[in-house]
Amino acid sequence: MKKMFMLAVFVLVPLFSQAQGLSDGGRISSITSLGYVLIFTLSGNKEVDRPDCATTKRFAVQAGSTHVPVIISAFSGGKKVGNVRGLGSCSQSLDSEDLKWIQLVE
Repeated sequence: MKKMFMLAVFVLVPLFSQAQGLSDGGRISSITSLGYVLIFTLSGNKEVDRPDCATTKRFAVQAGSTHVPVIISAFSGGKKVGNVRGLGSCSQSLDSEDLKWIQLVE
């Protein structure tokens, strides 16, 4: 039983301790379309816990995602971004964190 517990700890802890980036405030300053991926950059924001792979400090999302219209609307309207949360991985683009959610504020 103890071996099963230790195995679970060694497998599950790294999965849940992966850094998930958080960005507060700012505005979307650039959008790039790369194949089936939309990549965007924030400016005037505060970031914490970004994963090591997100060297460009950008976020990425699949082009067909429900996030895309929100991102384009925020960029074209100059809307302020409240919070952006990443998944802690860079599977869409090797140097941009995968997007989990985005919030716009007035």
